[in-house]
Amino acid sequence: MLKDFEFSFFKKISICVLIGFIFLLTSCSKENQSSDKFSERSPEKLMNLVVQNQIHELKEGEYKEGTWETVKQSDPPKGVAWYYPWGVTLYGILETGQTLNNSTYTDFVTKHNRIAANQYSYLRWQEKKFGEYVNPANMSQLMRLSALDHCGAMGSQLLEGVLTQNAKVTEEIKMVVDTIAHYISNEQARLDDGTLWRPEWDYGGDDQKKHIWGDDLYMSTPFLVRYAEYSGDRSYLNDAAQQIINMASYLQDDDGVWYHAYCVKKDEVNGFKWSRANGWAMVSTVEVLSAMSEDHPKYDRLLQIFKDHIEGIKPLQKNNGMWRQILDNTELWEETSSTAMFTYSISKAINENIIEDKHLEIADQSIKGLNQKINEKGEVIGTCEGTGIGHDLEFYKNREHPLDDSHGQGPVLLALSEYYKVKNK
Repeated sequence: MLKDFEFSFFKKISICVLIGFIFLLTSCSKENQSSDKFSERSPEKLMNLVVQNQIHELKEGEYKEGTWETVKQSDPPKGVAWYYPWGVTLYGILETGQTLNNSTYTDFVTKHNRIAANQYSYLRWQEKKFGEYVNPANMSQLMRLSALDHCGAMGSQLLEGVLTQNAKVTEEIKMVVDTIAHYISNEQARLDDGTLWRPEWDYGGDDQKKHIWGDDLYMSTPFLVRYAEYSGDRSYLNDAAQQIINMASYLQDDDGVWYHAYCVKKDEVNGFKWSRANGWAMVSTVEVLSAMSEDHPKYDRLLQIFKDHIEGIKPLQKNNGMWRQILDNTELWEETSSTAMFTYSISKAINENIIEDKHLEIADQSIKGLNQKINEKGEVIGTCEGTGIGHDLEFYKNREHPLDDSHGQGPVLLALSEYYKVKNK
């Protein structure tokens, strides 16, 4: 009787285990099918998902004159903002609109920039007439212009619209771009060799002061090359090229990968190859190269910096196409914005015939990774939040990467757009 019970018991257990195993295999198969389906979404579909999650209502403000009391009753514009991640996103939306021939996207950027310029002009008028202003409508960074973060990325996409979309250059827009050009060229702190740096940046206390930031290449050079074309003054292009060369001399390691920052006071790098700083540097380099002729005296040096950078990040790419928060640390998490920046840079360089098509295999792989980082709502997953200079690994390891962080959408759109162009030549 006991033997019959044991046989029956173990028979039931075996059946349960078998059923569970079959269920597990079925679940894994479904997950793989879902993942495969997820990764097969086209760049075009992904671009539309991300852009449609960003486009919103825009409304012109009121620009009342008269007494201070009258001015205070003016309604500010709706839907405009002025900060550097939004500048990259607007650039991405603009590029997507041009790539897909979608005027809704390009018109959104053009309208946004016109309203922002109108509001800036109105605020300056208030300041001049009354000594103060109200209702800055997210324009406060440009009003208190004191860092490259406050102007370069936004100004670059504004000029991109002017140069590629024939956006009307109003007096208000002219005021904005000329103000930015003057700040970058004449007011932002520079070392004796002309390198842009942050001597008194107070983000995070004393540890943030007296540094060269790799990030600042993007906050300056893409605007400078566009302002050179806009104004006809090539000295701005020459300055942009020299910035790449100078910063590479401080930040680029022998393996081609860049450190995040260089401490001028200590005469040393901060020791960490943060992924997004590398992204900013690579994007900036290809943007400057794209604006230069091959016979420019600085072209060959920039090209070597760019090629060394590609060779440096290539062995650090994961099998799924992504790069990590600290590029050469295999323990840290995958970071989306930098992966997108590398994808954009390599794709653009191929499109502009700066590098050989053989490098496309890097972008082919990274696009697969990025596909997994965009959900069906068009939200971007795995982007590091805004980040200052770190002096220990824990600082970078513990940075938050919230869902749809504002630093992710623009790079992803730029990457998808350029990759789409490569595949549809």
